[in-house]
Formats: sequence, C-alpha cells, structure tokens
Amino acid sequence: MKNLPNAMRHGKIDVTTQNEIPVDFVTLTAQISAAENSIFIVKDGRVIRRDGPPSGFGKQTITWQDGKPVHEEISTTSKL
Repeated sequence: MKNLPNAMRHGKIDVTTQNEIPVDFVTLTAQISAAENSIFIVKDGRVIRRDGPPSGFGKQTITWQDGKPVHEEISTTSKL
C-alpha cells in the first residue's frame, strides 16, 4: 500500500493528464470505450490512452523495464 499514489491510498478518483482515464481507486477499475481505436496503458494504477500514429500508418513500440512500461516509440509511414 505504501507504493501506491496518494490518491489511491485515500480512495479518490484522480485524473492528471488529458489522455488519462479516470480510475476508481477503491475498486481499482476504469471504464474505457470499446468504440475508439486506441491503446490503453496501465501503469502504477493509472490508465493512459495513447492514440495511434497521426498518419494512420506506422507502428508503436512500448519498452518495458522491471515489469513496467517506460518508453514509447512511434514511427510513421506514408502510403504511396
């Protein structure tokens, strides 16, 4: 419990960034839309929505360290 963010220890819903999905820290659940094409990353009790490459073509690579996502690389391609 000591490693959890302050809001989680006190059972509050906390959203700090634009792409962050609200999390109910009492039940540790979040509600996402299955209608949108996105990737959702769960890290340290937070759910972050990441959009795909802006052109619609490319790839995203998530690098993990110690069991947690730490870096994201987005590369785009153009269709000829």
